[in-house]
Amino acid sequence: MMDAAAEQAPRHSRSFPATVALCALCIAALAALGMALLVLFTDPDTRVEELFVGFLLAAAAGLGTAVHVAFGPRTHSPLIDALRALRRGLLFGLAWAGAAVLQLNGAMSPTNLGFLLLVLVIVETIFLARRQHPA
Repeated sequence: MMDAAAEQAPRHSRSFPATVALCALCIAALAALGMALLVLFTDPDTRVEELFVGFLLAAAAGLGTAVHVAFGPRTHSPLIDALRALRRGLLFGLAWAGAAVLQLNGAMSPTNLGFLLLVLVIVETIFLARRQHPA
């Protein structure tokens, strides 16, 4: 019985990134459906705007994660690749959600948008620096 288990082919490391990409796309699709239902069947008020920004964050993060898993650089560890894709997908989602909040508050300007993107680049740079010089 132990020999049969030992003879089974090992799980391929490509199945994990594919699973991450599929889950991210499912989250993005559900969030996009939520946004569509919100826009089509509700009247705009503060609560609906907050829900819309949350759905936008989830949709953009899911899409960004799936794209990064599919086309991003690979390392020796599929888990590291998936975590990096998730982090960058979340930063992508935060950029879109931040832009939507700026627009909803009437504060959309190139200066504010540039500041938002600068903060997100600083966050990514901190993660990259921590990986190169772990404390």
